[in-house]
Amino acid sequence: MTPGKELLFVALGGSGEIGMNVNLYGCQGKWLMVDMGVTFADPAYPGVEIILPDLQFIEEQRDNLVGIVLTRGATAGKRNWCLNFRRRRSRGSQASRHDQH
Repeated sequence: MTPGKELLFVALGGSGEIGMNVNLYGCQGKWLMVDMGVTFADPAYPGVEIILPDLQFIEEQRDNLVGIVLTRGATAGKRNWCLNFRRRRSRGSQASRHDQH
């Protein structure tokens, strides 16, 4: 899915759920990610420690991600994911540019 001139809203996580918000706003082929929800599991999920949204879509669109806005005090896990995502994006972009020449 590639946004055109219209503004697209895509909820990758549970919009409105505490700890699960991950929302994308897209326009003109680019995406802005707002928040990075992670929550701790409760006894209803035995053996599960944390719950996080499926971020595969935006990971596949990483070259079109223009920014990440973290709300309500970024946790260490959110910061680490963002830093690792940026490193993967940088390495991937450099490799792509190198392969084209």
